[in-house]
Amino acid sequence: MAQESPEAGLLDPGTVDLIVEASDGVIELLIVQSYPWSGSESQIKSLQDKIHNYVGYALDGQMNRDESMTADRPWRIVVASRQGRPDVRTQKVLDTLAEVLPRYGGGLISRYDRRPKFTQRPAGGALCR
Repeated sequence: MAQESPEAGLLDPGTVDLIVEASDGVIELLIVQSYPWSGSESQIKSLQDKIHNYVGYALDGQMNRDESMTADRPWRIVVASRQGRPDVRTQKVLDTLAEVLPRYGGGLISRYDRRPKFTQRPAGGALCR
């Protein structure tokens, strides 16, 4: 299993943490949240920036250039939290973004588990199935 960077997650909004192909064939762009949810302005801003960057990555064609297998495939952003559910304020932000993202051809879901179970790969490596 690939190692994730210690800078992954919300601490580095400019980096795609992981890309996987889900069992339903949808390409998932994962945001791995390994730190406690605080609901702070800075954490919410970082989350919003990260999601915005993921949407741009999918829509501007960079994802397809980096991973040719993703071309013409449905995609979704997955917030994979190792810290359980976020605070109420952060959850409201996620809920709002989940309603908006289908307009851009994607989706947003959250998985809350202390140790999310998924096949992973660092961005830039081979796509896992």
